[in-house]
Amino acid sequence: MRHRRDFDLALIRSAAEYLQALSNEHVRAVIVIVDGMFFQERKRIANSPRVRCCQPVYGFREHVDAGGLISYGVNLADNVRRAATYVVKILKGATPGDPAVEFPKQT
Repeated sequence: MRHRRDFDLALIRSAAEYLQALSNEHVRAVIVIVDGMFFQERKRIANSPRVRCCQPVYGFREHVDAGGLISYGVNLADNVRRAATYVVKILKGATPGDPAVEFPKQT
């Protein structure tokens, strides 16, 4: 038996619009996309009482550090540290194609 699920999508241009959209009592789940505006406003969003009721899933660990429940994505600080190892190898004489490609891993 198949269950039908209806989804509403909202185009959000500011943190205020996001918080207003969450005031709809029918909102039960939210996925916050990876976006500069959401990243910049992560503390304000995480501390909103309405957000605490529906607990969004975020794309970056930094949202969790700001008070969000869960993230599914890479750790930005870890990626920057890993990129620095490539820069060091290149500065020591390796050609950019020499270092092996590494994928993000959970630590």
